[in-house]
Amino acid sequence: MKSRNLLVGFHEFKLGIGIIMLMAVMLQSAVFAQLAPTGTIDATMTDLQYLSLMRNNQISGQLDPADVLKARNQADNLRSSSAIGLKWTEVGPDNFGGRTRALIIDNRDQSGKTIFAGSVAGGIWKSTTGGLTWTQISTGGLVLNVSTMSQAPNGDIYVGTGENFSTGRYNKFDGFIGQGIFKSTDGNNFSRLNSTNPGTFNNPDAEWAFINKVAADNNKVVAATNNGIRYSSDGGQTWTMAKANGVELTGMGTEAKIAADGTIAAVVDYQLYVSDNGSIDGFKLRSTGAGNDSLPNTGIKRIEVAFAPSDPSVLYAVLVADGTQTVFFKENQMRGVFVSKDKGVSWRMIGPGGSNIFNVFGNAGGTSFRGEYAVAITVDPTNPDRVLLGGVNVWTGLKMQEDGFYNWVQRSFGESGIYFHNLSLVPSSPLELYMTSDKGIAYTDNYLAFNVKLLNKNYKTSMFYSVASDDKGHLLGGSQGNGIVYIDGTGNTVESGVNIIPIVDGQARSIFTGGTVEISLVQPLTMFYSTTGGELWRSPDLGLSVANNFLYGTEITNANAGVFNLPFRLWESFNNIYSRDSVSVKATEDLDAGTVVTAYSNNNKFPFRYTLTQPLQEGDSVWIQDKISSIMFIGTTNAVYMSRDVLNFAKLPSWDKIANVSGVPTCLAYSSDANNLFVGTQQGSLLRISNLALAYDSIRADIRSSGCIVSYSVIKEFEGRYVTSVAVDPNNSNIVIVTLGNYGNEEFVYRTVNALDQTPVFTAIQGNLPAMPVYSSLIEMNNSSRLIIGTDFGIYTTETLSQNPNWTEENEGMGSLPVMMIRQQTVDRPAIDDIPGVSNFGAIYLASYGNGLFENRKFVGFNEEPWNNPAQNTSSIEIFPNPVNAEMSFALDLNADDQVSLDIFNFTGQLIKHYELGIPGKGRHIFTKQMRELPNGTYLLRIVAGKSVKTGKFIVTR
Repeated sequence: MKSRNLLVGFHEFKLGIGIIMLMAVMLQSAVFAQLAPTGTIDATMTDLQYLSLMRNNQISGQLDPADVLKARNQADNLRSSSAIGLKWTEVGPDNFGGRTRALIIDNRDQSGKTIFAGSVAGGIWKSTTGGLTWTQISTGGLVLNVSTMSQAPNGDIYVGTGENFSTGRYNKFDGFIGQGIFKSTDGNNFSRLNSTNPGTFNNPDAEWAFINKVAADNNKVVAATNNGIRYSSDGGQTWTMAKANGVELTGMGTEAKIAADGTIAAVVDYQLYVSDNGSIDGFKLRSTGAGNDSLPNTGIKRIEVAFAPSDPSVLYAVLVADGTQTVFFKENQMRGVFVSKDKGVSWRMIGPGGSNIFNVFGNAGGTSFRGEYAVAITVDPTNPDRVLLGGVNVWTGLKMQEDGFYNWVQRSFGESGIYFHNLSLVPSSPLELYMTSDKGIAYTDNYLAFNVKLLNKNYKTSMFYSVASDDKGHLLGGSQGNGIVYIDGTGNTVESGVNIIPIVDGQARSIFTGGTVEISLVQPLTMFYSTTGGELWRSPDLGLSVANNFLYGTEITNANAGVFNLPFRLWESFNNIYSRDSVSVKATEDLDAGTVVTAYSNNNKFPFRYTLTQPLQEGDSVWIQDKISSIMFIGTTNAVYMSRDVLNFAKLPSWDKIANVSGVPTCLAYSSDANNLFVGTQQGSLLRISNLALAYDSIRADIRSSGCIVSYSVIKEFEGRYVTSVAVDPNNSNIVIVTLGNYGNEEFVYRTVNALDQTPVFTAIQGNLPAMPVYSSLIEMNNSSRLIIGTDFGIYTTETLSQNPNWTEENEGMGSLPVMMIRQQTVDRPAIDDIPGVSNFGAIYLASYGNGLFENRKFVGFNEEPWNNPAQNTSSIEIFPNPVNAEMSFALDLNADDQVSLDIFNFTGQLIKHYELGIPGKGRHIFTKQMRELPNGTYLLRIVAGKSVKTGKFIVTR
C-alpha cells in the first residue's frame, strides 16, 4: 500500500481482511468501467457548470441571491388568469426519476410503507406503497427544489430547499436558490415556516437561500444553511445562531445531524463541530488536525457525518479532498472515512483516502471525482460497527478488528443508479435499504445481497434539456441523469419511456446526460441525439442501432469536445420550392395532362402527388422536382456546418462549413424556408447565415469554396450575455425573438421585425417580465404577436408587443419550475397512400427541468382530409349514450395490435381533448371517458388505430 495513505498522521494500518476485500473489488470495478455511462464524471463540463454559464452573471461569474429573490417576488405578483389559456398536460416519462437528495421513511406508519422523497427540481413526493408508486404533494403552485428532509420523533416533517452541492467550492452564489423550510404535521399538507422565508430582494445576506441539511428532534430543529448553523427550540417558529466558545457559527453550513441522545453534529466551513449535550451554545470544534487521533482540518471540501442509532457515542465522518494537497489527494477525491467512539473527541481512519481501489467518488480510471457533489453515509440501526457509504456507487464497511481499516465491499455497479445522495435503512427491518441518486429512487430488501429494483413509477422528477416530436406526438428528450428517453405510448403506460442506448463496436454506451434531440418526419424511424462532449448520434430504427461515423474529421469532432449541449436542428419540408433535386415518373399507361400521379422522393422514397403538365405516353418518363427535403445544421466551437444527406444511411453525410463563429454556438433557429439560419453564442453574439436555400452542393455552400454563395455576419452583440434561444416567426422570417441568460441584468427578451435587413434593429420587450434568465422561446405559428417563453419560473406569454408588453404566467397543470425548451410542431402534411397525416400539427411541447415533458394541444387544428380517404375511413364509431350527459362510451373493433389514440374536436375544428389508449389488442373494446367539463354542443370524435381512422359525432346536452 502506498505511503500516502499514512500521511494523515495515524498509526500504521495492517494488511488485513479489509485490504483483501478492497483488492477483490478491482475486478468488479473493471466490469463497471465497461458499463460506465457516457457524459458522467469524465465530461469536460458538468451540468452545474453548464447551468451556471446560463444563470450566473456574465461579469462577476456568480449568482447573487438578491437577483433571484427579486425575480421570484416579481413572478409571484404576475400570477393571474391566463392571457392565452394554456393548460399543460404531463406526457411523461412516468418511470424515470431525477436527482433526489432527500428521503425519509414515515415513523408514524408501522408497516414502513409510507415514504417521502424530495427532488432537487421536482418537488415533494409521497408513496404509501413502499415506493411502488408515487404522488406529488402540492405546495401552492410552487415546485420546490428539495435539498434535505428530516422527521422528528413526534412525526413532524421538515423539508429544506435550495441545492448548493455543486462542482466548485461552496459559496452562496451558485445553484438553484430555495424557498425556505416547509413543515408538515400530518404528512399531507406542507407550508413554509415564515421564519425561513429567504426574504425580499433587498436582503443582501440572502438568509435561508440554501438549506443544505435539516435535522429534527421533536421541537428542536437544526438547519445547516448558507449563513451558518441555525437552531430552533419551538418547531421552527424562531431561530438563533449556534455558537462554539461564544462565537456564532455563521459560515457555510453543510451538515447537521442529531443523535438519539440529543447530541448535535454540524459542519461549518468544512470544519466539524459537536454539541455533546445538544445545547445551542455548546458546540466544540472537532476538526483540530492536532495529533494522530484527530480529524484532519485542512484540504477539505465536504464532510458528511452519521451517528450510530444504537450507540450515540459512535460518530462516523467521511471527508472529501479539495485538491490543494494534490500530491496525495485530488479534488473531490476521498480524503478518508473516520470513526469516533467518543462523540468526536478522538478519531481513527477506517477507510483510506487517495486510493485507486477504495474509489468511492471517482471514475473507473481514477482520473476524475465528484465527492463534493455526491456523498452519503448511514449506520446500521442494530450494529454500530457497520456503515453504508454512497458516492458514485454504494459500499458497505464492517469493522473486523479494533485497529486498521474496515472491510469495504462495493455493493452497486450502476444498476441501481449513479451518484448517491441519501441512504435510508428501514428501522424495523435493518437490511432493507432505500437509496436516492441522480436516477431517482432504488430499493433492496437486503443490502448485503443487493438485489435492487428501481422505484420510479409515477415519480415524475426527470430533468430535461430538450424535446422533439414526430408526426404522431411521440416524444424524444435529452435529460440530466437519464440520458435520451423516448416515449411512444406503447410502454406499460402511455407515459412510460425507454432509454435510447447506442451500441458501438458491440458495446452498449449508456448515456448519462442527454443533449439536443430530433426526430425525422420524412423518415419517422430516424432519430438524432447528442450527449456531453459533443457526441452526436443518428439511428435509422428508433435507437435500436446507430450509424457509426456520423460526425467525422478532426475539424468537427475536436471542436465538439468541450461542448456540454451540442446545438443542432433538423429542417424538413414536404414542399421545398427551392429544391434542386428531381425524381423520375414513368407512365404505366397513357396519361393525359392534368392527371395526378404518385412520385417517390429520394428521401426515404416518401410518396407525394404530382399533376402532369403535359400528356405522358405509356413507357415514357418525366423528371419532376423532388420537393421533399431535409437539412441538418450543427453548431460547433468556432463554426457552423450543414448537411443535406443525413437521412441517407448508405453513405457518410457530407458536411459543409457555412460560417466561422467567434465562440461557442448555443442555439440555432432557421426560417421556414431554410434560407436563413440564426445562431446565438455563449459569448453574446447573434449571427445570421443567408442564401442557404440555393446552396445545394459543397461548391455553393462551403465557405472554403471560391464558388460559395453563403453569406454570414454578426447582426447583434449582447455584451457577453449567454444567448439561450432564438425563435423565427414561421410566417415571416423578418420577425425574430432572442432570449438571454445571466441574472443581474434588466433585459432578457429582444425582438426585431427586420431581421433580414443589413442592420436589424432589436428592441427589448421585457415589459413586466421578471428579470430572470429566459431559456427558450416560441413565436406561435398562428399569431406573430403571440410569444411563449420558458424561464426559471415556468411559462410566460404575451400577445401585446408594444415597447412595454404585458407578460402573464401560464403554468396551469405544471407549476412554477424551469422550462429549458419549447417547441411547436409546425410541419404538416396530408395523409397519402397508407401513411397517415400529421396528427399533432400545432401542438406545443415543453422540456421541464424537474417534472419531465409536457404538451399543449390548444392550437392543433382540425384536418378533415384523413376522414375523406376511403382507404382509411373504415367505419364510423358506435357512441352511447348519444346525446351525452356526464360520460361517453364508445365501442371499438380492432383487427390488429395497433397503438390507438382518441381526439375530440369541437365543431369549429379546435382540438379539445387528446387521449393515448395504448395497445388494447385485437377484438371488441368498450371505452368510457368523462365529459362533464364539456359545454353543451356538437363534437367530433376521431380514433386513429395504426393506419386506420374512424370517426363519429356526438352531442352534449344537460
